[in-house]
Amino acid sequence: MFETVASILELKEKSFESVSDKSLEFHGNGGLKIDANYSDDGFDYVSFLGSIMSFKLADTDEHYLAYSIFEALGDMAISTLGQLKTKFKIDKFVMMGDMFENTVLYSRIVSRFQLNNPYFSKGFALDD
Repeated sequence: MFETVASILELKEKSFESVSDKSLEFHGNGGLKIDANYSDDGFDYVSFLGSIMSFKLADTDEHYLAYSIFEALGDMAISTLGQLKTKFKIDKFVMMGDMFENTVLYSRIVSRFQLNNPYFSKGFALDD
């Protein structure tokens, strides 16, 4: 997915790392509304990529768009965690994965989900 996003953003390297690095170049506050939702079949890649392409066609700066992508993924994670909390009465959350090395994503979850105090493992970063 991030290879496709990097292509849309016209980044030289087509990887998660290049999109992540580009997002860190934005030094503002607040991002664009990128569609990051689930459909009946799982994550809605078509809406996600279509939303990114729309902003790219509107000549949005790459660093602002990359920043907004990670904010949207963070908001989607927060929404999902909130639903799990309600439905299954879960009160402890362990977050693992190398995507959380992106400080935009990590900070978004920590700041918006702080009352639930999610635990981010420092010793294990399980990849997909």
